[in-house]
Amino acid sequence: MTNLRQCLECGDRIQGRMDKRFCTDQCRSSHHNKQRRFSLEVCSQINYRLRKNHKILSKLVRKAPVSVHRDTLLSQGFHFDYITQAGIGEGGKECRMVYDYGYCCIGEQVYELRYIGALWVKK
Repeated sequence: MTNLRQCLECGDRIQGRMDKRFCTDQCRSSHHNKQRRFSLEVCSQINYRLRKNHKILSKLVRKAPVSVHRDTLLSQGFHFDYITQAGIGEGGKECRMVYDYGYCCIGEQVYELRYIGALWVKK
C-alpha cells in the first residue's frame, strides 16, 4: 500500500506514522512559527489601534466630560470600530469604552467623552 503524504511546510514526501504531518522537526517548527507570527501581528495591530484611540480620548478629556463632533475624532485618527467594551449608559444611550475612557452619542454625530476609570475602583 503506497501512501503519498506531503509535508505541510515544504511539500516533501513523508515517511513514518500515518498521522505525521511534517517531514522533519525543522519543518514542524517553521510551520508553527509562521502561524504564531501571523496571530501576533493581528493582535499587535488591534492593540495599536486601541492604544491610539485611548491616547486621543485622553487628550480630549481632562477632568470633566466634554462634547466632541465625530469629525474631530476622525481627523485625529480615531477608529470607532476598536473598543474594549460596549453597554447601555444613562438614559438608555449606547456607550462604548476604550479601557478607562467612554463615549456616548448625544446628538447627530456629537459624542460625549468622559473618563470613567474612577467608577470601576469604587466599592
